[in-house]
Amino acid sequence: MAIWNDEEKTIVILMSFLSLVMSVWITFIYLKFKELQRHPSGLFFWISVFDIGISQHTISLFLSPRIASAGNYLKELFYVLSFHQMTSKESDDISCAINQMMLCGFLSGMMCYNICVCVDLIITIRNPLIEGRSRMKYYHLCSIIVTSGEVIYNIAKNLSSRECQSSNDSFIDELMNFGVLTVLFFIYLVVGIVSFFYALIKLSNEMIPQHNAAKIYFRRHILYITIFWLLWGVAAIAYWSNDMLNSYGSYLCIFLIVSAGFILAVIRNSESAFLKKSIYFLRRRKVKDTMKEPPDMWNTPISNIIYSDLKAQTTFCILSGLYEAMKNSRSSSFIASQATFTERDYAARINHEVKLNPYNSQGLNIFKLQAPYFVVTEYAPSVFAHLRSFDKIEKYLILESLNPDNNLSALIKIHEKKGGSGSLFMFTDDQKFFMKTIAKKERQFFIRDLLKGYHHHIKKEEKSILCRTYGLFTIRVPGLSPIELMLGQNLMVPGILKYYDLKGSSINRQTNSPEENFIGPFKDGDFIADQNELVLHPMVRDSLMEGIHADVQFLLRHGIMDYSLLVFIIDKPRNFTDLIPDAYNQEWYKLSIIDYLGKYDYARKMEHYYKAVKIGQNVYLCSVVDPKRYANRFLNFLHTRVLRTFASIIGSCDERF
Repeated sequence: MAIWNDEEKTIVILMSFLSLVMSVWITFIYLKFKELQRHPSGLFFWISVFDIGISQHTISLFLSPRIASAGNYLKELFYVLSFHQMTSKESDDISCAINQMMLCGFLSGMMCYNICVCVDLIITIRNPLIEGRSRMKYYHLCSIIVTSGEVIYNIAKNLSSRECQSSNDSFIDELMNFGVLTVLFFIYLVVGIVSFFYALIKLSNEMIPQHNAAKIYFRRHILYITIFWLLWGVAAIAYWSNDMLNSYGSYLCIFLIVSAGFILAVIRNSESAFLKKSIYFLRRRKVKDTMKEPPDMWNTPISNIIYSDLKAQTTFCILSGLYEAMKNSRSSSFIASQATFTERDYAARINHEVKLNPYNSQGLNIFKLQAPYFVVTEYAPSVFAHLRSFDKIEKYLILESLNPDNNLSALIKIHEKKGGSGSLFMFTDDQKFFMKTIAKKERQFFIRDLLKGYHHHIKKEEKSILCRTYGLFTIRVPGLSPIELMLGQNLMVPGILKYYDLKGSSINRQTNSPEENFIGPFKDGDFIADQNELVLHPMVRDSLMEGIHADVQFLLRHGIMDYSLLVFIIDKPRNFTDLIPDAYNQEWYKLSIIDYLGKYDYARKMEHYYKAVKIGQNVYLCSVVDPKRYANRFLNFLHTRVLRTFASIIGSCDERF
């Protein structure tokens, strides 16, 4: 049995100390500057936190064969808690075992977050429109579960060990969790290979990125994964070949792991944003300069730039795809002469092959796709053309709005807003249309179950305030997951003072700490707290409620719930189309029912049952209830709290007095 000599331990301790310093510095700079705290930098922050734990616990183990992780106070604590019945050796063994288990936990957590970095890159490249920060809770949850499982497994295995020394036969087995960490490494190996090739394809073949930072990020990701593979791969081989290497495999394994921590920390710290922040902080401390940071300093992490860049490229594909699809569509804008539509019209789909050349606008070469084409699937083109004709929307108007040349701000600034349902919205620069991402099952539900009834309803009910849908599309770009899109009428108009999203429910229906100059969407609780009421002329109110009743009955027949009434309060409108004046002609309102793709399916039923267990009878005040109860509550809320007449207000005042 080979016992590690002092020189070998010194090398491991020195490498661990360097890794500790680098990781502490990265963590400090991340916490110091808020502009660095953008997704996915949070993943690298947690990797650094776990690297700190790995380095500190490795130093503790190797300073002395029997030293505890947090120092001798653990030994003394166990000695006191046992009322001085525990021997010094027993307290040593327990504290050392805790150190070993914590080291194992930190190794597992570090590995998990490295896996999350690769998974996040794959998801982002496949669908850049998915909000990255929303995935962090799932990364944290998975990492906690895996790390806790690893530690529990280590505890169970550690019960059979009587020694906690580097010279013990079972030391390396306990530390490496008896091979479980190696399995976790092979999981990382598979995920890393996928992200490696995704980054390689993006770097070399598919797109010329808008920012040079994108190339830097992909190269660094490839370098990071390659180094991780090499060092951890050799460490895994050394672990499994410990007997063949005369027990020096354990030393080589530990040395490579701590070396990987230091080298990868150097790579993370070399990112331009972190490096410049570090230099700026050190200089400011040195000269005690209180001046603000130069405005031209690169504050944004490269990872955030590449994510924004991919979103911009995807937005360009969406606009170009819809523009080419509408241009090539054979359906006329006005087909009023077609009196009837067959089942084939409602189920029709047309595939458009969109070929792209380098996009040039005002001398800017922004994007270039080297793929020969991508495919846009247009659903029920003749039916949606007929629906557009009801609003006098001709084909040339849509083409003018969707033309990428007329949407530079949407391409460069990436004007995206996240709706309450989690969908992403993109608006044309002329503010006439929106493009909303939807789930595949929502598109299928609309086409199979809703479209025919929706078409007849809009045709029959002139007073309907359902938000108009002008088209459904699926865009398939090489290298991206299919993007399901809804093209619709933009409800936002100039002069909006405030707007509300009303469902008639009261659980979690209040805006939390809105920002300054926030105009909406506010919710039901805010509407009630503001003591707001839409005071209308009786004839106007009756006509409006007639249309709302018809819309709600239509949605009820199709088993739909969780829809909302958008209420816009507008001051001095430029265009009075579709606007409703109040009874005093002082304010104007615009109303529309949105989010009507929420079918009461099994998933929503399970959510309802879960909330029933959680909050009891108050579940009927939540948004997720059966369609009939939802419709009744929705209409009652509009009757009693939202849409009022001057006469009803006078009557309520008389009742009070």
